[in-house]
Amino acid sequence: MAAKSVSIVFIAKTEQDAFNMIRQLELQEYSGTVEVCYSTIPGIPQAWNDAISKATCELLLFTETDVVFFDEHWIRDMVAEAELSVFVKAREVNHSNQNWSSTIVYRSDLLDEKIDESYPVAEDTEFYLRMRQHGMRFTQTNKVFVEHLRPDLNYKAVDRAFDYGYLTAKLIDEQKYYPLDFYIERQKIAIDVAQKTLLGIKKYQDEQAAKG
Repeated sequence: MAAKSVSIVFIAKTEQDAFNMIRQLELQEYSGTVEVCYSTIPGIPQAWNDAISKATCELLLFTETDVVFFDEHWIRDMVAEAELSVFVKAREVNHSNQNWSSTIVYRSDLLDEKIDESYPVAEDTEFYLRMRQHGMRFTQTNKVFVEHLRPDLNYKAVDRAFDYGYLTAKLIDEQKYYPLDFYIERQKIAIDVAQKTLLGIKKYQDEQAAKG
């Protein structure tokens, strides 16, 4: 069976950032057709829509310019995980909650839907929720890992937080994934972000209450 064709899709702040990602992609080993589709136009939703519009292959494989691949088989391994009517996302070291990084989907499943700029900084979350209305499912594979260099949040339920913190610290320390101090600092940042998020929610609730 012939290897599936793949459009690698990402956005970049600058052409240099795009070039750096392309250099990474050139190290990948994959026997099928691969095209690179990116955009540097202003605005995150606009850039994603522009990059996606350039894709012509059967599968769309998303990445971001601050992602590092652990080996030269990322494309091959992600293609192996692809399913119809499913967004399949790789595991990330230091991952954020919702993002396009290392996600694969059949191009036909996107149904010409556009990323909505009405939800700035949450446009990916909004898009995922909207696609669920079309019957799309979302899964995360344990067979593919990438490193995402953003110090964003790794959300876990409150009732699992204590055990998660203990076991994660133990794993980091024993397996030497990265310095434990880095993980501690990331959790402190998460506290600050959560507090400000709650303030934003309260402001919205107060505005709605004032309207009666």
